[in-house]
Amino acid sequence: GIYVDQSFSRSTLVPSGMYWWLVSISFGFQIYYDFSGYSNIARGLALLMGVDLPKNFDFPYFSKSLKTFWRRWHITLSFWFRDYVYQPLVGEVEKRYRILISLIATFTLSGVWHGSSWNFVLWGVYFGVMHIIERTLLTFIHKDESSILGRLWLVFSVSYGWMIFRTENLIQLQKITYFMFSDISLLNMNHNVKMLLLLTTLSIIFEFIFKALEKWEKSKLFLLEIVSYSFMLPALIFFRVGRESFIYFRF
Repeated sequence: GIYVDQSFSRSTLVPSGMYWWLVSISFGFQIYYDFSGYSNIARGLALLMGVDLPKNFDFPYFSKSLKTFWRRWHITLSFWFRDYVYQPLVGEVEKRYRILISLIATFTLSGVWHGSSWNFVLWGVYFGVMHIIERTLLTFIHKDESSILGRLWLVFSVSYGWMIFRTENLIQLQKITYFMFSDISLLNMNHNVKMLLLLTTLSIIFEFIFKALEKWEKSKLFLLEIVSYSFMLPALIFFRVGRESFIYFRF
């Protein structure tokens, strides 16, 4: 989160496509850990009072298509838009043109739900278009969800979507987009790129660890606590930067 925020606050943007792809992926993990973290806190507090709240995140980055990604991300909100916006627009007879229009409308409204500024609206339209592309052109994704192409498509489409979500104005997005698609060389990586690459790699490793631990017996879950605390304590010691509110509290 520190490196991501600093990347957008600089007066001069770093002219490196690889750098901005890593920033975008890092922001995706930042907002994921932020939102899923306080969602789990809320679930834990509710359980103390005997209330079992529904799970809100189900390892979305293990998805192999946008369709499954949004079924695992912010599940309660995604299902609300599905039940009360998308399905009423599509109707009982799912005609092709109505499905495509409904996808655009649903994701656009989802963007407006986050805020009325241009980037949220554009973010919603973007994901609506990406869903149409996936549904109509990239049929191989749904035929073979184990393919590496499906994973690459997900990383590309979601990562650029987070860039739209995070940028502060249209000019900044335009400049960063130019960098992202004009220079993705791995050569001459500076300290910032190497640090982001390290943090992104660690985030991916953590996801695999937690996904594996979830399948273990409940009697062995104490190992999850050991792993969590072993990473959390050093982070608290070496990365103290003052108080920061949860990102999703802004919406």
